[in-house]
Amino acid sequence: MQSPAPLFSRALFRKNMQRFWPIFAIYTVIFLLVSFSIVTNARYELLADVPDIFAKTIFGFSDFMSPLIALFSIIVAVAVFSYMYNPMSTSMVNALPFNRRTVFISNYLSGLFIIMVPLLLFFLSLIGIGLNYACLDMTALLKWLFIFTSLSLLLYSLAVIIGMFTGNIIAHLAFFGIANFLLIGLEALIKYFLELFLYGYAGTFHYTNWFFMKATPVAYATTMHNANINLHWWVWIVYILVGVVLTWLAHKMYQKRKMENAGDVIAIRQLNPIFKYGVTFCSSLALGSMLMQMFNFRSQSFALAVMLFLLAGLIGYFVAEMLLRKSFRVLKSYKGFIVYACLLVIVSMSVYYDWYGYATRMPDTDKVEAVAFSYSGALYNVPPILQAEQSQVNLDGIPNLPESLARAYGAPVSMKKDPRSNNYVYPDASNLTPEQTKLLWSVFPGIYSENESIDSITKLHHYLVENVKTVRNDYRKLSSTDYYKNENIQRFDISFIYRLDNGKLQKHSFPVILPVKPSAEVDQKILTQLASLAGCQEERAKKAAAIDVPVDNIRRITIDMNMMRYIQNGNANKIFNRAVNSTAMDPREKDLVPVEIRDEDKAAFLQAVKADRQNIGGKQILRQSNCSSCNVSFENPNLPLVNRFRDRDFDYDISVYYEHTFSFLLEKGYITEDIYKFVQQYRELLDAKYSTPLIAKLG
Repeated sequence: MQSPAPLFSRALFRKNMQRFWPIFAIYTVIFLLVSFSIVTNARYELLADVPDIFAKTIFGFSDFMSPLIALFSIIVAVAVFSYMYNPMSTSMVNALPFNRRTVFISNYLSGLFIIMVPLLLFFLSLIGIGLNYACLDMTALLKWLFIFTSLSLLLYSLAVIIGMFTGNIIAHLAFFGIANFLLIGLEALIKYFLELFLYGYAGTFHYTNWFFMKATPVAYATTMHNANINLHWWVWIVYILVGVVLTWLAHKMYQKRKMENAGDVIAIRQLNPIFKYGVTFCSSLALGSMLMQMFNFRSQSFALAVMLFLLAGLIGYFVAEMLLRKSFRVLKSYKGFIVYACLLVIVSMSVYYDWYGYATRMPDTDKVEAVAFSYSGALYNVPPILQAEQSQVNLDGIPNLPESLARAYGAPVSMKKDPRSNNYVYPDASNLTPEQTKLLWSVFPGIYSENESIDSITKLHHYLVENVKTVRNDYRKLSSTDYYKNENIQRFDISFIYRLDNGKLQKHSFPVILPVKPSAEVDQKILTQLASLAGCQEERAKKAAAIDVPVDNIRRITIDMNMMRYIQNGNANKIFNRAVNSTAMDPREKDLVPVEIRDEDKAAFLQAVKADRQNIGGKQILRQSNCSSCNVSFENPNLPLVNRFRDRDFDYDISVYYEHTFSFLLEKGYITEDIYKFVQQYRELLDAKYSTPLIAKLG
């Protein structure tokens, strides 16, 4: 009776190790060099007493570990299955006295051994380092091992199964790289597409969706550089399960693979259409985006943009055909692209004309806890603040930081300093409590949590939704011209980010281009509501609180007038000629050295700024009339000396409409008569521009 075929062949395993031991040796040496650098370059003997230094060290090079594991995963997979790229080698392997299951399992385990053993040796070396310096954190180290063992299994299994799809070594390498970044790459390209075509879409290009980040293990693992980060065990368990499933699928595919397809770009003929149209679609997005940037799409028409997408897709389509047919004679296969082109045009039109009603979506106001609003579009740093209980936030830029938060996140972890920087180690401000999150909203500029403010913002949003077709058409018409050269129109990037009671965010964006002196009712109402929100009492109170500092606590106040040099206005020379005599120097053409407010003038200066901030109108705020800034450096004596928020400084913009402030600066001799007149005349020019006819005023 014939004995069953073995699952594993020691002979094949030994043969693979004899052939590919240099890969194993190089991978091991790299890890040992990293261990050596931990001890020598980081002067670890000086850092052993720093809190959590061991955990921070091993997680600190996660951004190096992740691409290293990915690189050697594909190298090893290509090596142990290299015979599949050559018909002669394939025939020789098939002639061995083993069935396909034995060959696959033996080769797979050979590669897995090469991948895992160096990692385990690195793990043992880290144990030795920790024991030697009496700072071993075994919990953190086991967490680290679990993370990178899971990552190694997943990436190696991914590299193996991709090898089952192709019979070409270059295609194997390329497909592995594409597969690792396909999802986040498509996410970025689709977001770019929507930002261009879908009016009202709030682009989040700077932020990757949590699903796409976790579905890209190489990128997600690089975020593990913080020992205190939330591990999300379920993610890494899913990685292990996916790795096992990929291994099983690769085994089944190997058993049914036609070995005579060695050398083909796609070894499984049934997948040819998926490959061809996948390349076409990705080429449309990627190459099409490049072409639009090259030809400055934002000043071109929708029709031209679609043509560029189609051209990019056409290139990808015929390149894919050439690879599949191994021939340049592919023009007769154009019918498939015609179908694709029709679908692309239909989808593009549906997005451009918003057949789905995306721009008309509104959140349920009863579920809104807070809203971030801006008319300049600068809200990239706000989402972490709105979701502070589930993310890490930066508290350094908040001048009026509540004392409870300053004490919670400003106290050092330990009184022992880090020898590398001679500074204390402070905790990260992450995963705040719901109470702390709401307290942060109450002081952070641009976030509105009072009911009256939220109602005003949703009222503007509702008005934009009601008139979205008019606003959208006007914007697209004007944006196709050089509108930024026209002083009679102005652009506002109106952005809303709603924080709902379920912790999720809902984002909307409405770029609008309006006349400086609007005549249409829609334009007038939008400007009126924008001005009302710009002068919102909640925002005024936050900015007033930022400079509501006891004078005795202020170390220094400096005034920088150099912003005048960057005033962008075609009539700036007219201001200068009218404001000063011909022998004086234009303040925009010389370096204006920052001046420091004397101790006896600090209280009066801050009082003038507060008065101007309270009196300035919303329409004046909209005019972006800042011409200087002041820097206030102060201390909070209620906080301990070692608290990192005890000594603070912040910048505060000063508008040309701060009449009390500039009168005070002139009276006390901090600015010259020329500068004062320049500011005065610039203020008058702005008033003329936005109210009475400009030519009549300047005449």
